[in-house]
Amino acid sequence: MIELFESLMRILNGLITLSFFPLLYSLFRRTNRRFFLYWSLGFLLYGVNIMLRVVATEIIVSYLTLIAFFLTTTGFILIVTGIGELIKRTRYLLTLTLILPIILLVTYFLGGDWQYFIWFIVLSPYAFIVLSLIGIQRHYNYDVKMLLAGWANIFILNFAYAFEYMNPGFVDLLSAVSKIIIYWGMTQPSFAFIVDDLGRFMISGIATEYHLPENGEFSLVNLNGHTREKEVTWIKNRIDANSQKGIRTILISYYDLITPRDISLTEDNEDTYFVRVQTGNKNVPSPFEEKVMSIGDDLSQLDLLFSDIVKLSSERQIGSEIIIYSLSTVIHTHGWKRLYTFLTAKIPIIKSSIVSLTCFYYPETHETGADISKFEMMADKIIK
Repeated sequence: MIELFESLMRILNGLITLSFFPLLYSLFRRTNRRFFLYWSLGFLLYGVNIMLRVVATEIIVSYLTLIAFFLTTTGFILIVTGIGELIKRTRYLLTLTLILPIILLVTYFLGGDWQYFIWFIVLSPYAFIVLSLIGIQRHYNYDVKMLLAGWANIFILNFAYAFEYMNPGFVDLLSAVSKIIIYWGMTQPSFAFIVDDLGRFMISGIATEYHLPENGEFSLVNLNGHTREKEVTWIKNRIDANSQKGIRTILISYYDLITPRDISLTEDNEDTYFVRVQTGNKNVPSPFEEKVMSIGDDLSQLDLLFSDIVKLSSERQIGSEIIIYSLSTVIHTHGWKRLYTFLTAKIPIIKSSIVSLTCFYYPETHETGADISKFEMMADKIIK
């Protein structure tokens, strides 16, 4: 009876794991994000490995060991590579994952006792995934809490299984539940803040003028003596001018200093995308939510946003302009040194792409003129 329960739970775990392949692959087809492709293939191999363990018997188990090792290792390499794709560090994490099979193969050819490394084989992939997600959560302020909770639980369950602290049937049952939590986390808006909405945005709208994409540039808009009405009017005129040329405008507003209502953003604005930067990465409901997204007040998230905009513009050969309102607010919040380092890295990418960057700033709000002059020297032009 116990063996039947264990077999049924393993089948359930395997089927749920395998079901992630079509679900995640369909997300990849819709969003064109390679993260979903890597994880769909990873869970496919992971699920096949679980199902092989269902049919394994003492007679054929030795022949399945090598196959199971290949499937498990390849599946986890794909999953970790997908994690690297989230933070644009794919090659780095892929290289780290290769350490595991190399260590195991070297040990095998040197005649090492396989039994000594069985715990390492079982637990290290899960530990690596958990540590990678913890690093992303802490360093990039990226919302991977659901993924982290699911994978941490799977790691604990496999630890209990390796040391025979828990019945294998319950391990498979709770692992299946943990994977559902992981999938739920992947489908939340707060997880992948650049998904198919921005992709559709980049191919929407119809230009009224023929305009070849040009190399990007960095511009500053000096707001000395400007009234709020003039600032909003300038942004509206800029959006209209860009729209006529088929250029997409991504307006990044800090702390709702400019709101969608201010620029009269509606569902009909096919050429404008609004990004709210808020403390705590709170999602703010909107009647036209697909045109408005919220990210946390963290330069790492802004970095990811920039990367995706440049990538989409390049792939579809559609010019874009990122408008930040305002640069002075970012300086006051994060300090000029952090922002200066960020822009120093981003401006060469901007200038080699077809994405322009325009930032509003208030010179009179900065105590040290030398600080703001560093940014003025970086600009291709200053608009007054």
